[in-house]
Parts: sequence; C-alpha cells; structure tokens
Amino acid sequence: MRIAYFDCFSGAAGDMIVASLLDAGASFDELQKRLAGLSVPGYQLKAEKVRKQGFAATKFDVLIDPALPKPHRDALGCQPGNTVFVTLGLDGCLAVYGADAFHGFAARVRHASPTQADVRAFTRLFFSLSEECEIDRQGRIRLPAALLDEVGVESEVVVIGAMDHLEIWGKRRWEQYWQRNRAEYERVAEAALRSGDSV
Repeated sequence: MRIAYFDCFSGAAGDMIVASLLDAGASFDELQKRLAGLSVPGYQLKAEKVRKQGFAATKFDVLIDPALPKPHRDALGCQPGNTVFVTLGLDGCLAVYGADAFHGFAARVRHASPTQADVRAFTRLFFSLSEECEIDRQGRIRLPAALLDEVGVESEVVVIGAMDHLEIWGKRRWEQYWQRNRAEYERVAEAALRSGDSV
C-alpha cells in the first residue's frame, strides 16, 4: 500500500486535490463510478489536461446543472417533466427553446432556400448541435457536455431572457460581452429598431 502525504502549508482546494490525484494516475472513470453510487443528482464532472506558463497539469471541475428560474420556465411554457431544446446560440452562448418556439424556428429555417450555401451550413450546424433536455423536479436541466465545451462554460453561468428563448452564458464571457457592447447600447438600439421598422 502506498500512502501520500499532503503538506498544505497554505491550504488546498478540493478540486486541486482531486486534480492532483488524477494527474498522479487515479482513474477518472472509477471516480465517476464511485460518486454515482451516492445517488446525488444535478452535477457533472470534468477533467482536462491544461498547460499554463510552461507547466502541464490536470484541471478538475464539478459542474452544477443550472436551474431555470420559475419566471423563465413560465415564459417558455415549460414545467418540471417537460423538455426544452438546447443548442448553440450566437456570440458565444447557449440558446434554450421551449418546444413551440423551437419548432417555430425550425419552420422558418425550413422555408429558407436550400440552394444557398449559408442556409445549408446553418441548418446542418444548428440541428446537429441541438439536444432535447428534460427539466427535472427541481427545475434543472443537464446541459450537454459537448455544448458546454463549445461556449467555454465553466462553474458559473448567467441566464438571460431573449424574447422567445433563454441564453446561458459563461459568467466571464458574458461580462466581456457586456463591457464590449454596453457603450454602444444607444447606437445598437437605434439600428435594431430601425431595422425592425423596415420589416
């Protein structure tokens, strides 16, 4: 039997300890299997190799399945036990649609001309990245890991309403987007409203 001693002279976070054990050879699959035996729902584990300032290491995260606030669920027409559609949104976020809104959007895409290359590309990408997710009894949804990786969502998220759907942003990316666009709000609003009037 081998014994490992931790000399944590200034403390150590749980995720750092687990990452160190994984880096030393512990099995990630075995960790997932053992934790699954606890029957604690609502989370996902993620481990990946990273390199920072010339050092290689393992980064370990526990991702909590986000809850959809009740007002947002009501706006989408969805309640626990229903399903929503999660797909890649624009500008680096995930988009969450209720069934009616998703099928309505799909109908709009279906009426676009398939002879246009952009239409074909968008159709393939949009629907291949769309997943149907069930809302559990606590109002949570399990976001697909592949989509989380696409938009760089880590441990904190921001959920915003966007007319007929919700957007889920990684907190850091949302703050960057906000800082980049806030100063242009009046100009963007004017342009958007002018565009809407011409439709």
